[in-house]
Amino acid sequence: MTVHWRKVTQIVLVVVASFLIIYDLFPFFAKESGDTISEVILYYSLRCFSIPFIFGMLCGHFFVPRDGHYPKPYILIPTWIAIILLDVATYVWHIQILMLAHTYPAISLFIGIPVGMLVWPQQRSDKL
Repeated sequence: MTVHWRKVTQIVLVVVASFLIIYDLFPFFAKESGDTISEVILYYSLRCFSIPFIFGMLCGHFFVPRDGHYPKPYILIPTWIAIILLDVATYVWHIQILMLAHTYPAISLFIGIPVGMLVWPQQRSDKL
């Protein structure tokens, strides 16, 4: 018996997305505001620029596939650690230029897209 991982992956994505949508309905209809998934992500994105940066990296990874060799994972993890440490340093030393990214999280998102494309590109599949 051969496992068709593409089909398993599709099922997992549909189940996880369905669960998140159903879960998000509960805080959406609750009396308190600010509890939905999108509101929580926005709340933390305005306080630390690493979250929109990592979402940008994911966008660069998922939606900008490239031909060629897949890079070694040792580049990706230090990149994540560096951006999180930079976020911590911003709070400790109040680096003003980086505080701007807290006001406008889209800045970090748009910087993360080319970084994700270059550091963590998705290798083009022959099956696409």
